Amino acid sequence: MVTKYYPVLKTFCAGALSLCLGAFSSTLLAHHSAAQFDFSQMVPVTGKVVHVDVANPHIDLILEIASDDGSTREVQFEGHSRNNVYRRGWRPGAFAVGDEITIFIAPMRNGEDGGYIQEFALKDGRKF
Repeated sequence: MVTKYYPVLKTFCAGALSLCLGAFSSTLLAHHSAAQFDFSQMVPVTGKVVHVDVANPHIDLILEIASDDGSTREVQFEGHSRNNVYRRGWRPGAFAVGDEITIFIAPMRNGEDGGYIQEFALKDGRKF
């Protein structure tokens, strides 16, 4: 009796496998490498938090940074996952929009603004 339904079962399994691979492949392809960051350097950057999203897979942080001429610009940074920074001491509410913080980053290799956050330093002395 099973052999009678084998072609249908085989087609169904192949279709289900294709559907699963298709659903998860976009997630796998969306993940990027960190090759654009220069991890041989650790550069301090101080600014006012404009946006912060401590979530997985990466932290998304935008700081308003003042230039020497008095102008400001908004720069986007990324960092480790929520799990990683939590293990290093970050807790919800550690900093918020409007707070001034210092981050230590691996800068972009091409010299553009931005970078990968390696450490946070808050005004109260906490680091994570």
